[in-house]
Amino acid sequence: MVNSGIYKYASENSSQETLSVIKKKFNETMVDEKFIPEFINEILEEEFSTESDELRKDLIYKLTQNSIKKDRKDEKNLLSNLPP
Repeated sequence: MVNSGIYKYASENSSQETLSVIKKKFNETMVDEKFIPEFINEILEEEFSTESDELRKDLIYKLTQNSIKKDRKDEKNLLSNLPP
């Protein structure tokens, strides 16, 4: 059950059952990494909840805002390092 298989599984099972399957596979394949269930739940909600479209739009907005803030900070740092 990889990639497209998890989508089919998630669409046919509860989010808790899906989380359990993902956690099991995660622990088998990414032994040295920390499993963060909140992150997985957020992804499941963005993909399968009735509010998925709104959640995706919110995520894109947040990512865009963070990118704009980073660009402004980078620009400010660049300008402050210019010789007088």
